[in-house]
Amino acid sequence: MLSFLKKVFLLVGEDKRKLPFLLFLFLSSSLLDIIGVGLIGPFVMLIANPESLDNVAAWQSFTHFLGIEQRSESLLFLSGVILVAFYLKACVAYNVEKAIFKFSQNTQRRLIKTFLDIYLHAPYEFHLKRNSADIQNVVSTHTDSFAKLSLIPLLRLISNLTIVAALLILLAVTHFAATVTIGVILGAVLLFYHKGIKRIAYRYGKEAAEAKGNWIREINHCLHGFKEVKVLACEDHFLEEVDHNAKVHAKAMASAKALEVMPRYLLESVLVTFVVGFSGIVLLWGSTPENILATLSIFGAAAIRLLPATNQIGTSLSNISQSKFYVDYLTDDFKLLNKYTAELSARASLREGHQAQQPFKTLQLEQVAFTYPTAMTPAVANINVHVSAGQSIAIVGQSGAGKTTLVDIILGLLTPQTGTIYCNGKAIHDDIVNWRQRCAYIPQNISLIDNTLRHNIALGMKSEDIDDVKIAQVLAAAQLERLVAELPEGLNTIIGEQGVRLSGGQRQRVGIARALYYGRDVLIMDEATSALDNETEKEVIKSIDSLKGTYTVIVIAHRLSTIEHCDKVYRLDKGQIIQSGSFQEVISDSTHPKRNDSKTIEK
Repeated sequence: MLSFLKKVFLLVGEDKRKLPFLLFLFLSSSLLDIIGVGLIGPFVMLIANPESLDNVAAWQSFTHFLGIEQRSESLLFLSGVILVAFYLKACVAYNVEKAIFKFSQNTQRRLIKTFLDIYLHAPYEFHLKRNSADIQNVVSTHTDSFAKLSLIPLLRLISNLTIVAALLILLAVTHFAATVTIGVILGAVLLFYHKGIKRIAYRYGKEAAEAKGNWIREINHCLHGFKEVKVLACEDHFLEEVDHNAKVHAKAMASAKALEVMPRYLLESVLVTFVVGFSGIVLLWGSTPENILATLSIFGAAAIRLLPATNQIGTSLSNISQSKFYVDYLTDDFKLLNKYTAELSARASLREGHQAQQPFKTLQLEQVAFTYPTAMTPAVANINVHVSAGQSIAIVGQSGAGKTTLVDIILGLLTPQTGTIYCNGKAIHDDIVNWRQRCAYIPQNISLIDNTLRHNIALGMKSEDIDDVKIAQVLAAAQLERLVAELPEGLNTIIGEQGVRLSGGQRQRVGIARALYYGRDVLIMDEATSALDNETEKEVIKSIDSLKGTYTVIVIAHRLSTIEHCDKVYRLDKGQIIQSGSFQEVISDSTHPKRNDSKTIEK
């Protein structure tokens, strides 16, 4: 349990400062329980035998201090105090529950933001290994499960333990032997229950979490490949996979919830047995009915509070055992990835005193090499490339030659094991944030959000911050003015998820417009036209050519037509540059005697 608490406090983070206030509410609630339940005995004795409190010195001093002389006044006073105590207790109990939910929901909100921030700042290598559905599951499901199955039950456990402890102290004053007996019995039942279900509940929690992650992954697969799924008519496969995992999840959750209600029935039976047995034993020992009635009244009133409190303790223990899988998972990622945000924060802080960026002049790759962790041979090796401002270069080669890896290295997404990349003579990894602010990446499949064209060009900006004058300028540069004129609501037209309402060429030009809007010096185009037909490709190439001289363009391509106007071409093979020079030098007519616009570079 101590290890679990350390992990919970790690995840709670800065919200820990609110815990003293919660503890104050728990203690206030317990104190009101003591007052309300403790006065039940004198109240019952006063009704059953009005003279019973006459010889109680403490009671006589108290009533004399308040100026109460008549027994009827004492009865009314006790009635009022009991009612006030219980109503006030109800009010405090409500606020305790409200505070618990508010604390847990605020912590969950902070964790969602924290983990998404961590994943977004994680290095590219991490995302190459991690399934996106798993990340979605952590951010949306595991944080929710932590709040509901760890944090709320833990806070309720503390709250109910204070209530039980306070009531047991009251009962000990009333009848010490009986209190010890009931305390030992309740403790034994809860300990037996917790030890018995701990591993079972953990297994159910793990099964439920893994099943939910699996069905999220299958849903992502079928929705992202919707066209292929429809054409191949393999919908049933994904339906069966989702249904299977949903069944596993439902079975695990049903079993876990059944464990939660078990303490209630155990404790009800134990408490009834105790009350009946206690009454019989006390009567056999010769105690008077009045004394038994007063004692049983206190014990009965206490049992009304003890039963739900101890029941919730058992439920909380069950939830905590079930949630340990989520806590372990979140803690591992928190510890593993927190260093990335720390590194990037440090890099960002280095930039705070920097002057405005100097104009881009040169990009130099010297003896760059990179090997993926699971690979036996380098993806790229001994790479030497020089790019000057305003230049247009092409990187070509067969599939698997290392082109995309090289682009990822240039973007700073991958860090080379050997060699260095320089921008204006300074290593880019000394200030990677600064370097990335110079670059724009235009892939084959542009990432577009289900929003307006305006918001897709100014991606990540609030409406009020978008510069419409700048939007008009980049629309012209990317040759999108005609598209805007044809759209029903112009720039405010919703273009659909991944730009489904636009053509392939239009989507690529939106990507170019986005890069220009953000004022990036270096445009990197990774197979940006490979999925387009010849006519559409010509339109996009025309947009790219218009940028020549003003922007530095690095093109990854298969088609000859895409790179014909590049200043320099680098050919890759097995991760190494085997040829470089002008288009004519690298792609000679003798090698491709029947070249046309759709001809590819691969041999």
